[in-house]
Amino acid sequence: MTPQQCERANWYAEGETDALYHGTRARFEQLARGCQLADAPGAERAYMEGWAAGYAEHQRRADRHM
Repeated sequence: MTPQQCERANWYAEGETDALYHGTRARFEQLARGCQLADAPGAERAYMEGWAAGYAEHQRRADRHM
């Protein structure tokens, strides 16, 4: 991400999308590498909350298709 993308990022939505649509493990550190975030712990917390919500929905959808 560019510094501009980092500042504008909706970290909750980034985490939710990673888990829901990509089924990937949390990758906040990878995304935020190079970012100069004013509140990195807050951004990571939002990302992980979104990731948890997205992963729960991902699992729910996968269970429906079994």
